[in-house]
Amino acid sequence: MCNAGRRLEIRVRALLIAAALALLPVADASTGDNGILDKSLAAVNTIASWEETGTNGIFEEKGQGFVVDQQTQDMYVFTKSKNWTWYKLEGVYAAKTTVWVAGEGGEGSVDGPFDKARFASFSGGQIDRSSGHMLLYLSEGTGGHGIRMMNFTSTAVTRIAGNVIDGYPDGVGTSAFFKYPQQIELYPKQNPTKIYVTETGGSHDNTTSYNRIRVVDLETKSVTTVSGYEKGYEDGPFMTARFYRPYGLAVGRSETVYVGEVLNGKIRCLNTTTDQVTTLAGIGGTGGIEDGDLLSARFHIDGLKQLLIDDRVLPILYVGDRNVIRMVHVEEKYVDTTAGNAALNDQSANGLGTDAVFTEIVGLGIYFNPHPSFVYPTIYSMEKGLARIRETASINIPIFSQPWTGIPTATTPAPSQMTDMPTESPTPLPSPAPSQSPSPLPSESPSAMPTPS
Repeated sequence: MCNAGRRLEIRVRALLIAAALALLPVADASTGDNGILDKSLAAVNTIASWEETGTNGIFEEKGQGFVVDQQTQDMYVFTKSKNWTWYKLEGVYAAKTTVWVAGEGGEGSVDGPFDKARFASFSGGQIDRSSGHMLLYLSEGTGGHGIRMMNFTSTAVTRIAGNVIDGYPDGVGTSAFFKYPQQIELYPKQNPTKIYVTETGGSHDNTTSYNRIRVVDLETKSVTTVSGYEKGYEDGPFMTARFYRPYGLAVGRSETVYVGEVLNGKIRCLNTTTDQVTTLAGIGGTGGIEDGDLLSARFHIDGLKQLLIDDRVLPILYVGDRNVIRMVHVEEKYVDTTAGNAALNDQSANGLGTDAVFTEIVGLGIYFNPHPSFVYPTIYSMEKGLARIRETASINIPIFSQPWTGIPTATTPAPSQMTDMPTESPTPLPSPAPSQSPSPLPSESPSAMPTPS
């Protein structure tokens, strides 16, 4: 819908993978065998909390948020309970430990070396390794009103855009102003040159609300408003489109920008080729939760604050919709609920699918797990009022991972036989008989996807 030009390519890929999957065993949920896991078996578990040794005390009671490192699976957690500092949560599936990263302690927005810098708040963050250095970009809302960068090579924090004082004007570097920047996304996903920012602030006299999508040029540090201004709901060209509290943000490999609106209850698409805004999902109105076709589905009012995307095959958006995790199937055109019970918003319990319970989700992250045969995304979440991080695992179809470049045949070893694969993998997949073997996937298939930065 938002990227019609890719539909044929996507469906060809999907058909090729579907043909391959038809030859492979289906997962047995009772044994954990490798294969296709049904959505209803999405398992929600707590992986870190204040009660555990090594993570005691690092999480702020109301949860500020975190960023997942795709390369290491470490998490960078911002916490106010430890004097506005950043910690790294290491060893998610082993002996979990926490390591101080940055922040001298105390509220403020001050640049400098990691041990002297100060942080006012945290609204959203992204990690970029495309330059050969690890850079963590973050947006500060309350008390900061700008975009900052943590350079892990120089161990220094610098403000790249926005003045600590809130305001409206575009500009360059600290001559530009933001009013409560929220989520940020690197654009394009590989070798990014820009940062997209959602902004939800209002004027000091409360007569104007800034419902805007802004862009920061990483080379020039210039800040421009690409869409939105006055609150409302209107599709169309970038400069006439209207939003109402744009918050959640995701950028796909096709360079489509997805925006979740807190008060319109809709997910919008910004097509960066045509400079047009369209509505992807959500009927709007009074809110609530209802699965179904894209434009008849309902999202919570004051939801849609977190968006993630997995578009390695068919694009799927994962949505933190207040106290549930939803899946928006962009090409298949429907919305469903993956985990959480919308009727229970003051409890928290682990479980399978909709048997699990969340309070308000304030942070969401995705990790694409390397696996001998498949790649499953894992969704991490942080909740308001709870000092813990939880994971929702195995909630997407598998796709073939590098370095495997085709379906195994009589002359192509199965993944478990490859020398660079882990030896402790689950039961290996059988090689199909030559008469059953589909043609190898084309070179542009998901199996040849770039490693996430």
